[in-house]
Amino acid sequence: MVAMQLKLGDNYKPIDVHFVSPDMLNTQAKEHGVYNENEQVEGLWVPNNHCIYVSNNPKVNTAEFIFMHELIHCIDDLTDMHEEENKVDAKANLLLAFIRENNFVLRKIISKELHK
Repeated sequence: MVAMQLKLGDNYKPIDVHFVSPDMLNTQAKEHGVYNENEQVEGLWVPNNHCIYVSNNPKVNTAEFIFMHELIHCIDDLTDMHEEENKVDAKANLLLAFIRENNFVLRKIISKELHK
């Protein structure tokens, strides 16, 4: 089940955001080859699925911080094909689209109720 869907403008597929248990998050991390036993996995960006996973019971960081961290990974991946200043422009466009098209998410981040 998708907790929320982020829109990043007309040129990008929406991003599904899932809030999952730490066990489910570790399973996803293992399946995608990014699991490290010495690390606490609290979030994950899966580019092939256009999904962000966030722990529904984070221990180290807040859900809002984890979400923003994974969103930055997402933006990095979506702009990776650009070079230098074009990459910065593409990132700025994606960030503007996130702000413009996802007011409900911004309100949840500000009120610290992202995973509720």
